[in-house]
Amino acid sequence: MATTKTSMNNNGWKTQALKRRFYIFRLPNLFIMSEPKYSESIRESVLYAGSRTYFFDVKKTKADDYYLTITESKKINRPDATHFYKKHKIFLYKEDFARFVDHLNSSIDFIVKNRGTEVIR
Repeated sequence: MATTKTSMNNNGWKTQALKRRFYIFRLPNLFIMSEPKYSESIRESVLYAGSRTYFFDVKKTKADDYYLTITESKKINRPDATHFYKKHKIFLYKEDFARFVDHLNSSIDFIVKNRGTEVIR
């Protein structure tokens, strides 16, 4: 279980520092997650999948260990012809790799077994 410490910074944002040292900045209905300042990128790869892009980044911690971040990015077009990117990020640490892969494979097997591999649009 991660421990949290909540504080208020100068511009009124609530900040929660979690045990793994990434930070969540919160305003009403808005969450922004930032990575530790000490994380160094070791390996990066990109998967383009239609309107979505997935980034797989192996990073280094301050303790000289590795972890994986998976980021999904999707371009959202606004009616006024501007756009922004909606992003979701997962931090995956070595102690969770085996269970994460087990659950991922189990979920994929369930989908293939019940709906097949053909894409339904």
